[in-house]
Amino acid sequence: MSDNILRFPGFLVPADRNGCWKDCKFYRRFADMVRDLPERDRQRTYRWHVKRDGGRASYRAMVLERQQA
Repeated sequence: MSDNILRFPGFLVPADRNGCWKDCKFYRRFADMVRDLPERDRQRTYRWHVKRDGGRASYRAMVLERQQA
């Protein structure tokens, strides 16, 4: 468990980077989890990723941006 990385706003990305856990549910793809997030959480997570990664270049920020449109 120490290899897991905690991500805002509370989902886990396993060390092998395949899938993620949110609210005791496993999603095979990050995009699947994003679809289940409420709009407010999507916006907060997008802003966090852009600030953390220094732009919209990350895969996760791109997926979040597409879901907001």
